[in-house]
Amino acid sequence: MTRPLTTDVLIVEDDPHQRAAVGRWVAHLGWHPVPVASAEEASDMLSRRPFGAVLLDLRLPGAHGHALLRGINHGPRPLPVIVMSGSSRVKDAVLALRAQAIDYLQKPFTIQELDRALSKAGDPVPPAEEPAPPAVAPQRKVSVPALLDGLLDEIRRGESRVPVLDDRVLNLQAALAREDLSMERIAGELQRDPALAETVLRAANSAAVARGGRVTTHKEACVRLGVQGLVSIAFEVMVRSRLALSQEPYRALLQSWWRHAAATSRFACLLAQQLRGLNPVELRAAGLLRDLGEAACLHRLAQAQAEGAELDVTEALPLIAGVHQQVGLVLAADWGLPAELTRLIGYHHRPARRPEPAVQTRARCVLHAAGVLAHEAGHPGLYSRAEGLDPALARLGLDADVGRDLLRQARTWDLRA
Repeated sequence: MTRPLTTDVLIVEDDPHQRAAVGRWVAHLGWHPVPVASAEEASDMLSRRPFGAVLLDLRLPGAHGHALLRGINHGPRPLPVIVMSGSSRVKDAVLALRAQAIDYLQKPFTIQELDRALSKAGDPVPPAEEPAPPAVAPQRKVSVPALLDGLLDEIRRGESRVPVLDDRVLNLQAALAREDLSMERIAGELQRDPALAETVLRAANSAAVARGGRVTTHKEACVRLGVQGLVSIAFEVMVRSRLALSQEPYRALLQSWWRHAAATSRFACLLAQQLRGLNPVELRAAGLLRDLGEAACLHRLAQAQAEGAELDVTEALPLIAGVHQQVGLVLAADWGLPAELTRLIGYHHRPARRPEPAVQTRARCVLHAAGVLAHEAGHPGLYSRAEGLDPALARLGLDADVGRDLLRQARTWDLRA
């Protein structure tokens, strides 16, 4: 394979969270990241120094990414360009490859996909430093507590390989509390993401909301579900796709985690609708990400196993229960999630400070009761909950009849997202 003249990789990405996350992954893979936020900055940088490769987001302020791509490959010094895009349009991929991009990464992508794409640009490790790979990668016994403690340190240092939510998820979270989004605008956005559009149509025709016959168009689905319902569904789709795993037993464990998180999210929204002073849509997002730290721990264990570690999953689950709040808190802050959501993720079992504001106490109690309801509905997550449903509802001033009614509603839910 031809080696690049330099290990510098130019990262052209306008979203600061994405730019920082991709930069950390590039550095972890042995390259030197050089991040910029616009096509103009990229052009200036390219005119002043050589690069081994370019990671290019197509949607940039000012000049479009396609124009910059054509300029790079038709200029005096063509470079390996890897296109990154949050769009699922086939046209974008075709145009990028026609303009001689060496690869096309659709957001959200994994560090493994990024590694494969960068490998097409060459090997960043100088020949003298390149170790000879062993004929067979031996398994090694790894301490699970040390691994999970190390995860916290990795996140704090910006070296974690846990997937990062892309800008679409963060933008959706910001839109959860907005009332000024039009049905026409959302319907238009849906058609740009076929997987999301299919999920929305399925949700609009589910037993939970179906009335007046089957809907067949995205606009009809928007009207039936409402703006907040659409944004919440989209948020679920993005989170699930970002945190998916393929290797066992972690794939099955994460699926169980997902069903519990999705059920908790919906129960939290319904509970908040019955209580004053709480935002149901914000609590739906908090319910979905409440146990984010558990998913992050599963990702770290799966990575270690893929690298040859011998792990005892039965030993790991109780340890995850002990550290998931702290991992979730650090990761949510690293992702740039809103402060209130970050606080609920990191302190859903205990107050963030004492005395705790009453609204935060009620929000935590809603999330706890929602988790117990999810367990009662047959979605226990990674481990069983000890407390019964009646005490959890009583803290909110709600009786057992409310719980029974919510559990009846849950029978119609499709948690495939």
